[in-house]
Amino acid sequence: MKIFNLLMLAFLTTGLAAQSLDEELGFIYVKADYLLETNRYDEAISEFTKIIAKDPSFRDVLYKRADAKFNVGAFQGTKNDLLEVFDIKGISPEAVLLYGKTQKNLGNTEASATTMETAGILFPNGTSPRDKASQKQETEANDDDSGLKQIEEKITSILDDLLPKKDEEETTQDEAPQDSRTPSTGSDRSPSSRTPTDNDGSTDGRPNGRKQVEEPEPEPEPEIDDSVREIYIDEDVTLEVKNGLGARNILEQPSILVISTTSGDVVIDICVNENGKVTEAEFNAGESTLKTESIISLAVRKSKEFWFKKSGQEEMCGTIVFKITGT
Repeated sequence: MKIFNLLMLAFLTTGLAAQSLDEELGFIYVKADYLLETNRYDEAISEFTKIIAKDPSFRDVLYKRADAKFNVGAFQGTKNDLLEVFDIKGISPEAVLLYGKTQKNLGNTEASATTMETAGILFPNGTSPRDKASQKQETEANDDDSGLKQIEEKITSILDDLLPKKDEEETTQDEAPQDSRTPSTGSDRSPSSRTPTDNDGSTDGRPNGRKQVEEPEPEPEPEIDDSVREIYIDEDVTLEVKNGLGARNILEQPSILVISTTSGDVVIDICVNENGKVTEAEFNAGESTLKTESIISLAVRKSKEFWFKKSGQEEMCGTIVFKITGT
């Protein structure tokens, strides 16, 4: 009986300790997630790190810390966290997408292209701001079966890159036989047998009075906005709004104060909805010459605080360049 009581006490103590740890980590997680959502990336990274130190498998903390690191330009740290995500949680569309963007910013263009192509199949709505506007104008004729086949073919091509420490068996996909069906014309007669004549009652030179239906002319593409709007902030900072947004009027702009000892450009790709709100802002490492994490974080946050004039277009994307003169 005494032994039984001791075992019960040990069990209850262990259960209470586990519950207490979950509550503690949950509290930190809520705080860290709020910091991430409000673009306070450095603080969010610090809070997520506290959770990971105690339980790296807790919810999605590794992915969210990777997301925060990406937004401040810490791309190697982002990659390391994502590899841990794949190892602990498995492959998810969001993680694959972020991994592809990270590879691009690290200069691994070939690996990035393969990964991003696969991420586009797994997660078609999760593209970069510049790609989203053009993606909405595209339609796909593939049915569900062909989409699954594409995923099977592409996912095997990036596993080695995603999980370099894992030995993945190579798999091959048998090519599906091409559909030999041809659309029915609704008539057994060949085109040559339907030659119009002058005595068949035709009203426009075609048999049986059938009139040729003219295809509607395609709508003209909107003019490309290649203008550049320059905004003087102070002697240390000048902004350039361009790549599709230079001609759109700005109703509100945030106060910006940058103190830097280094000169350079920080390029932020943004998308604006029809109401003028900036819905997305993403650091463009390829076109930026200044890579200071604190300044990148500031530029991303301030870009989201701009308000543009309303537009008839559902979404417009462009670029804000922070041109910084070091003191």
